[in-house]
Parts: sequence; C-alpha cells; structure tokens
Amino acid sequence: MGEAEREGAALGEDSRVVVRDGLSSCDLADARVVLDLENGEYHGMNEVAAFLWERIAEPTRVSDLLSALLSEYEVDPETARADLLDLLGALRSKGLIEVQGGAGS
Repeated sequence: MGEAEREGAALGEDSRVVVRDGLSSCDLADARVVLDLENGEYHGMNEVAAFLWERIAEPTRVSDLLSALLSEYEVDPETARADLLDLLGALRSKGLIEVQGGAGS
C-alpha cells in the first residue's frame, strides 16, 4: 500500500474505518497483537486500542467508536475524541486500517 493510499480521505467523525485485509490478530491478557501478513510486522495494542480494534472488523463510523469509548471508559468527550483520532491516524499511517469517507462526508 502506497503513502497516498494510507493518507487518503481526511479522518473525522463522519469517516468510516475498517481493518484492512491481510492482518491477523490475537488477544494476550489485556492487550492484542496484530500481525501484518504482507510484511511480517507485529503491532501491539493496549486494552483501549484492542477494544476499538474489535469494533472495526466491519466498517464503523468514527462517531460510533467515540460513543463506545465514552460508554466503556471514564473520559471526557474532548480527550476521548482527540485520543481516538490520534490512534486511528497512527493505525492508518501503519497501513492497518482503511478510511472510507472524510471529515465532511
């Protein structure tokens, strides 16, 4: 996957995100490990990232992920939104997720 494909559409609450094909994952205690079958790289995820990872096996709107975070964890909405967008941006830059639609979609 090229850099342009990884960067693609702007990431916002109206975007839909989904785990890309070619990845395998498993749980380890309160974390998750994701293996990129194309390049053999492993990626570790903490409990919160693993919680979100489970929810993006199918295309999911970022706003729905934010709602799930706020229901599951004690965090203020602005912090949750900023942290969620940071995490999704990091997953996207590593080529682990695809983004469908943009910030204004």
